[in-house]
Amino acid sequence: MTDQRRASLYLIGATLFWGLSFPLTRALAVAQQANLPLASTWFLTALTVAVRFGVAGVVMLGLALRGGMRPTRSEWVQGLGLAFFASGGLIFQNDGLFRTTASVSAFLTQSYCAILPLYTAVRLRKWPRAVEIFALGLVIAGVAILSGVRWGDLHLGRGEIETLVCSVFFAGQILWLERAEFQSNRPVVFSTIMFLAIAAAMSGVTGLTMAQASDFFQAFHGWPSWFLVAALTVGCTLVTFTAMNRWQPHVSATDAGLIYCLEPVFAAVFALFLPGALAIWMELDLENELFTSALVLGGAAILLANLAVLLAPKSRLEVP
Repeated sequence: MTDQRRASLYLIGATLFWGLSFPLTRALAVAQQANLPLASTWFLTALTVAVRFGVAGVVMLGLALRGGMRPTRSEWVQGLGLAFFASGGLIFQNDGLFRTTASVSAFLTQSYCAILPLYTAVRLRKWPRAVEIFALGLVIAGVAILSGVRWGDLHLGRGEIETLVCSVFFAGQILWLERAEFQSNRPVVFSTIMFLAIAAAMSGVTGLTMAQASDFFQAFHGWPSWFLVAALTVGCTLVTFTAMNRWQPHVSATDAGLIYCLEPVFAAVFALFLPGALAIWMELDLENELFTSALVLGGAAILLANLAVLLAPKSRLEVP
């Protein structure tokens, strides 16, 4: 198995855990709003992200220090750049969700799968591979079907514009990760910088939106909430972003963008059964999603697109 195909499989695994994060985050949000009904949604979102990346950063810092690794200037630049793009994407995505529907947000967030090949085509002055154009069309159709977006809902209000901006930030994160000057950087080191920088940025947002210090503890009242935080931190943050930082440079940015579009497929599958189980366990008002033809058709289109890219003959790895 080539490094590119091995990397693709690891990235698919990362999207599996990212898909899992949606029902877990939703359950945690419902629990937090029950504990703090008057709290700002910005506060709850920023607090959860700060805790997730803060704990993950401390774990990574321990690994880096144990290995005697001191960051180079290049690793500082890469880690801080990744933190900038990831933080920007999270901020605009969450704020946009307050002003547009979830289906429109899910559809527009995946715009980076079109931004990446367009950027590559302009930079290299050549068209993407035929298989990439074919896969891109399938992904766009699949995400549209899966999200249940209604074309009449697509207008450029503030929520839609913010969601498109968020997608640009996520595209920037993917492109920043594969830059040629960072190829010799150590994933453990720059991932540590990335995690801690995101935690610091989100802690700042938490401080600005927090009503009182006791809200921090009240937001995570009860051990089920802490269990969800642990699952999100280990599986959906530490494992996924470390895998992304380690393996994405082995595939092109365009192929990575297509692979990451598997995230809503896995999220939809988990949503078929996990919310109901969490509702019983945590005594929350959550319901499972319904199994529909949209899930089958949309998921099949995205899976087919990824299989086409994964099994196609690989050309020389292109880096910026």
